[in-house]
Amino acid sequence: MRSVQRSIHPLDSRNLLYALQHAGVPCVNSLHSLLCCLERPWVFGELKKIQRRLGADRFPLIDQTFYPSHRNMVIDPGFPCVVKVGPCHAGYGKIKVDNRCDFPSRGFSE
Repeated sequence: MRSVQRSIHPLDSRNLLYALQHAGVPCVNSLHSLLCCLERPWVFGELKKIQRRLGADRFPLIDQTFYPSHRNMVIDPGFPCVVKVGPCHAGYGKIKVDNRCDFPSRGFSE
């Protein structure tokens, strides 16, 4: 498995991951790592640990800001920016915001 997808019907492959774990099938990438990759904030946190160990010059990452809910979002990044909502992959749940005025008009605010 290259990655495990969820929340994109009918491409949710978690059941396959669970079946491989239940059957004890050996894999090149650990099934635990695939399970952790279901949550992108978790992955980014692990990458930040590597960056702290190696240094930002040797292990650069694109800055991200995580909000636990859309209600907590304070949009003050450089524009344009990409806003991702939810756990979907492959371009789902993402939108480009060109300026501060675009953010509320795209349906993210209450």
